[in-house]
Amino acid sequence: MRTKSPLQRRIAYTAVVLAGTLFYGCGIQSKSKYIVNPDLTAKCVYEEKEGLDVAAMLTSSAGSGASAGAGLDMFSSLGGKDTTIPSPHDILLGFASKILSNKGVEAWNDVSFGMIGKDTVYFKGTAYLKNISSGGLSSFDSAMHIYNNDKGQTVIEMKQNKKDTGLTSSANMYKSMFKGGDSYYMMHYYMATFFKEFNFSITYQLPGKIASCSNFTKINDNTAVFSFDGKSMVQSLDTLMQNADMMSKMYSNPSSGMGSLSNTNNILFGGDKPVQIIYQSGNKAQFDYAKEVEDAKIYYADFRKKSGLATFDSIALMKKQQAEFEAGKLKGTLILTAADSANGKIYFKSLKAKQYSRGYIDFTGALSKPVTSDVSFTVSITSAHTDNGMNVLDSIQDHTDFGAYVYFASQNVKDTVMGGDMLTFSISGAFPDDCKYINLEGELKAGNAKTIPFKLNNLYLYNKTSKDGEGSGGWK
Repeated sequence: MRTKSPLQRRIAYTAVVLAGTLFYGCGIQSKSKYIVNPDLTAKCVYEEKEGLDVAAMLTSSAGSGASAGAGLDMFSSLGGKDTTIPSPHDILLGFASKILSNKGVEAWNDVSFGMIGKDTVYFKGTAYLKNISSGGLSSFDSAMHIYNNDKGQTVIEMKQNKKDTGLTSSANMYKSMFKGGDSYYMMHYYMATFFKEFNFSITYQLPGKIASCSNFTKINDNTAVFSFDGKSMVQSLDTLMQNADMMSKMYSNPSSGMGSLSNTNNILFGGDKPVQIIYQSGNKAQFDYAKEVEDAKIYYADFRKKSGLATFDSIALMKKQQAEFEAGKLKGTLILTAADSANGKIYFKSLKAKQYSRGYIDFTGALSKPVTSDVSFTVSITSAHTDNGMNVLDSIQDHTDFGAYVYFASQNVKDTVMGGDMLTFSISGAFPDDCKYINLEGELKAGNAKTIPFKLNNLYLYNKTSKDGEGSGGWK
């Protein structure tokens, strides 16, 4: 059996999550119903339902709120080392907490969440947004750009996808990837599975008469809805995968993005016009935003206590802070003094360690200003002591004058002279098993011109457990 190359796997994965900047996952059903005031204050009755397994993956990813784009990150938790299986109740609380933590929402009212059977979670609540143009409840809502046109009308329009700058190979390679065969049917199977139960809709009840709309369905003079389901999504992605020219343009020339707006929307949404509503706003508010928010804040404070969310979020915050503290141990603490920067001297603004196994450590640091030189840069470790005061300098291999790479933090800097304001170097050593952490001192040498000292304390070490690999044994 042939093994797919990393590039092939990347393209296959990308095809699955291609619409991820707009639609954030599988097994999800969501409805957003907005009532908008002329000043763009708004309230939204938001409903979401998803499989328990999907909720577990999405709530374990980084970010807060449903608009965090967690669908793109859901694969990041697979293959992790966390073997603790959360209870359905904890998954449910995490699912609700993630939606309720949306930073664009000023207050919540009429919130309910729970289980449907044993394998589905649901949420419903009314969110109040001080400015709807700042974001929304789902990824699609947050992809809307709201502005006034030159006719004094208000436009709600879907933003263009972010450009993918990660792939720059030739167009012919991408065309050959999507000619069909078993790869096409494999991708179709994955997409059909992922999006099988996907169902999405967003409704806007606007404070004025709709002048025009495209890729929305007009309900009445001031209300329009956009909807999309899994079946239509799979059909759209099938069409896109078979469009080799568009696929090659998207990835062989990142600056072209997804090609023209017309082609993109025609394939994804079945229309060659923008996903857009244009309306003439009136002056009359559809509801009293300030009064309803005031009432909602009183309700929500009480709801958080009774629902268990306040306790759940407090424990989750403590766990996060503890994890960040433990992770910080593995980076060490840079020690700076006033003398380091006196008289305009160059100094290390930051220096962090990244450990791959006990004794093999990469360091990355930022300098206060760029250094230039026509010779190579070197680093020397001048002092290394353990937590119990033992001198372990000789445990570090070749600790005198080993190579360092210096580069500019900004990719836009063009300088033919070797140098930069960022530094990276590595050390390898065999430290005693009973050593918890080490304190390091050293210096960067830029030719014969400059010597820049550094001091990194409390650098905790991974346990020396070969079977764990990648330093997964933790630290002592």
